This record gives sequence, structure tokens and C-alpha cells, in this order.
Amino acid sequence: MGDVMLYGVLRMPFDMAMGGEIARRQFYSRAQEAACRLEVAEARLAEIDAALASRPAEVDPAHLLREVLAVAVKLRTDIDKALERTGGAR
Repeated sequence: MGDVMLYGVLRMPFDMAMGGEIARRQFYSRAQEAACRLEVAEARLAEIDAALASRPAEVDPAHLLREVLAVAVKLRTDIDKALERTGGAR
């Protein structure tokens, strides 16, 4: 499921989200997808924080940007894999 749809479902008014069996199942599924995304993002953020903490104060900005972009690509891949495991979609 796309980000816009995911956020739309998660921000649905309570009465609409819990209004019927299909709506509750949709809400639950999107909540599971969001939880997977958060877990992956938090793990990657911890990795980035640890890597930055171990670096000397003088860092080449271009090199750091390349590393951050590589982590971002890996994050997207990990999110996609998590979604596949949970049956979610982008």
C-alpha cells in the first residue's frame, strides 16, 4: 500500500475505522504494516547513530552522504521485505 493510503487508513476517524468487519481488518492490516516500518526504521537509525558516534569529528561530507544514502536504500529494501512477510503492500 502506498504511503498516502497507509496514512489515510491510520488517520481514519474511529467510527469509520471500526464501523464494520472489513474496515477493522483493513485498519489492523495497515497498523501491522506501520509497526513493521517503524521497527525497521528504528533499527537503522540506531545503526546510523552508532556509526556516527564512532567517527572522528572531521568527516568528509560527501563520504558521509554516500553512506547515509546507502543506509536509506537498505532501509527501503528492509521495509519491502518486512511488508512481504506481513502481507502488506507498498
